[in-house]
Amino acid sequence: MRSNAVFALIEAAATVIGAAVDWPRLVSGAREALPSLLRTHRRLPLPFVEAALALGDPELLVALAHNSELLAAHPALRERAARGGRPGITTQALLRWDLRHQRLALTHHPADGPDVTPWINRQRSGVVGPTAAAVRSAWLGNPAGLTVAEHWRALATLARVEPDGAGLPEATLHPEVRAHLPLSAAQLEAKAAEWEGTTGAIDELRRGFAEHLPLRTELDWAAIAAAHDETPFAGAAAAGLAARADCPPALRAALYAADPAAVAPVLPRFTQTEALAAVPKKAARAVARRAVAERLDPALLLRRLQPAAAVLEWVRLDDLADLVRRHLGADPAKWAWVRAKLNAFPGPVTELLESAGTAAWPARVATGRTAFVTLLDHAPAAAHLALLDDLDEKTIAELFARGTWRPEWLDRAVADPRPEIRLALAARPSLDAASAERLATLDDPRVNGLVFRRTGTSYRLRMELLAGRPLDPEVRTQLLQQTAGWHGTDALDCADVQLQRHILRHVRIRGKTAQLRLLLNLWHRHGAAAVADLLAAELKGANFSAAVITPAVRRRVEAILAVTDPAERAAQLGALEAETAAEESPEGQFALLRAERTDHTNLFKETRLWHWDAIVAEHRREPLPDPILAVIATGREVPVELVEAGRTKLRPWDSEQAAEHAAGRSVEAIVGTVREGVQYGGWITAFIAAGVATWPQLLRHAVPAGLVLEHIGGSAGHPEGRAALAALLAEGWDGDLDAIALAAGLVSDYPGPVAELVTVAAATVSV
Repeated sequence: MRSNAVFALIEAAATVIGAAVDWPRLVSGAREALPSLLRTHRRLPLPFVEAALALGDPELLVALAHNSELLAAHPALRERAARGGRPGITTQALLRWDLRHQRLALTHHPADGPDVTPWINRQRSGVVGPTAAAVRSAWLGNPAGLTVAEHWRALATLARVEPDGAGLPEATLHPEVRAHLPLSAAQLEAKAAEWEGTTGAIDELRRGFAEHLPLRTELDWAAIAAAHDETPFAGAAAAGLAARADCPPALRAALYAADPAAVAPVLPRFTQTEALAAVPKKAARAVARRAVAERLDPALLLRRLQPAAAVLEWVRLDDLADLVRRHLGADPAKWAWVRAKLNAFPGPVTELLESAGTAAWPARVATGRTAFVTLLDHAPAAAHLALLDDLDEKTIAELFARGTWRPEWLDRAVADPRPEIRLALAARPSLDAASAERLATLDDPRVNGLVFRRTGTSYRLRMELLAGRPLDPEVRTQLLQQTAGWHGTDALDCADVQLQRHILRHVRIRGKTAQLRLLLNLWHRHGAAAVADLLAAELKGANFSAAVITPAVRRRVEAILAVTDPAERAAQLGALEAETAAEESPEGQFALLRAERTDHTNLFKETRLWHWDAIVAEHRREPLPDPILAVIATGREVPVELVEAGRTKLRPWDSEQAAEHAAGRSVEAIVGTVREGVQYGGWITAFIAAGVATWPQLLRHAVPAGLVLEHIGGSAGHPEGRAALAALLAEGWDGDLDAIALAAGLVSDYPGPVAELVTVAAATVSV
């Protein structure tokens, strides 16, 4: 059953009809597809789900219980499923749901259902049953860690399901519980109900069980408020109460006043009133963060919210950049005044900047750095250059690490003799390849060590850094411990033999040319003996089974090593060098790219440094073959021009359809061809992404219809495909839902295209 295809038809029909859609009638015509859709589909509209469940099939609730994304999007559906009373729901709840819904599912587990004790596995939800074994499983976990309410519930459950049983060991019961025993079954149930209400909620909030608050669907808010008046709730308890939708506004305000730091992040609404309320200094940071997250008026954030340091930790506004430019500019004396006053300044940001005086740079200020860096990040580059002589190393490092990139930083780092500036820039996580190249020209061992480990550093520069550039010894030690993150080119000219062998064990050097280059470089740098030693070592890959050096390459080099005549050996070595260099040259790479081949993907898996500038020029002279461009588009370090060219190309080896397109067959003929065996629709996505076909083309010509509709109706979906399908229905469908029901029933086996399916279904029901 092509369930996603069925949903595509239903969704398109609903789109065409609009708000007046009759969901029950639409859904009733797709019964066979419903279990699969409810179990796995992430885009089902709530009216669709409700109409499906209204059919009364309990197994549909079981299917829904497995759809975690849909349940998260619609919490009421989880509640409904938990009350479904089906074993499949109970096990799903115990595996993946929260405590409240676990208990709900266990409470509704059928009395004659399968034993769920193994699934409880000592989870605290087992106190509600459904069997004595379930309760005892929960008790085996940690009875001392259970709440008083859970103790009472465990006893009440046992009294109900095992009236003549042994109960629970009295010594393991909470003192509050032991003090009231013995009680009848009815009295135990009453006690459990009492403690599962507001009495237990207050006790649990005081004892650190705030996460149990959702177990109560209703609370006596007057009692909660009285308890708060007596001893204010704080931390997670205050946050848990304030976050509830049914919390009275007056109590929510009181909770916020008692612990604004805990409550601010969870308030359902955060307005100017909360933002401007007087709060302790230690809570200001949390309040400011929420105010910024709510995108409150910039004028309020900058002119009224205080203190300034708390606001500046989070705010990112164009208005702030204007204030910084007007009041501080690039004047070191004003920046020094702000740095000295910032952390203790009680007023808002605007007041701080407008009142900026002048001062000598403070000798040492350890607090307020994050807020100060925010100001710096809103300042022009000229201010940074004027301040670099005064800023401390940590401030420079933080600015260069997370600040908005300024090209002027790089010029200053290269020209400035102080190491802290270049080191801070080299440590920037997002440092790009061109900037890494410039920093590497400084030949600073510590800079080189940092640059090597930046993800934006080019493979060529990484290779050059390991080929003898000065490198921080500490970085070398770290690299000898690194087992991932290597690229094959790292080893090709590594001057450190020990490090080279370590790299060779943790990344494959793919391709004959690359392996020959590795051995030739080793020979040139360390002599024939070093090559012989490497071959004799027969290194084994730590995370791959292929030979580090392939037999063919090994034989070729060993043959030269076996030559005793120095002149002959030199001649053979020179010939091998020339052959390898020719293959590595731009012309050699052009030949590789233009050669007739079937291993296009493998070509780009081989270890090699591509001459991208020359390749772009060659592509402009004569476009590279489409299959090559298709593979290039997915590579790293590939120039944008080649990536863009490759995005519109297909990979002929991916599918019959792509191969036929490469052979020159028309799109309509390709997609309209009936093919034997199971058909997979990956080619559809490829054709659309490459612009080879459009959705209207596919809907009118591609077969079978179900294959196309599966792509349109899937969880990921294709918005353009959905729109095209709705447009197709709007053209050829009169709104009769029976036609959609018929099309849904036919779609799994219908051999023709979607347009024909819709026409046939509409004509059939109109007879």
